[in-house]
Amino acid sequence: MVDYNTPVTDGELHAYVDGELPPDRSEAVEAWLASHPEDAGRVAAWRVQAEAIRARYGATIHGPVPDRLTLSRITRSQQPATPAASHYPGESDTGAAGKSRHRVPTRTPQTSQARRPSRADVVANSAMRS
Repeated sequence: MVDYNTPVTDGELHAYVDGELPPDRSEAVEAWLASHPEDAGRVAAWRVQAEAIRARYGATIHGPVPDRLTLSRITRSQQPATPAASHYPGESDTGAAGKSRHRVPTRTPQTSQARRPSRADVVANSAMRS
């Protein structure tokens, strides 16, 4: 039985555009769209957009995933670099060829436990080098 009084969610509208709704719910969505012109306009725009995406990228959907987009490559590129050997206890060398221009503390003053440099540390140090 189709319940035409149940409000239609945005998720259902998207599923309708993609052809992913069960037939009984599709009927309810069609009835909803007939009485809600604003939603019908959005659905029509989404259909045009979906067709443009399929026309542009449809041929690549079944091709192999490029190496640069594989999960292992992405997660590997997001891991922070290991700091070089330290010249002083509690500090790491961020310079090149043993030249210690800017040091990033690897221990917090409160706990003296080793930590990785934060993004703020990295950004601040790269700004100093510029």
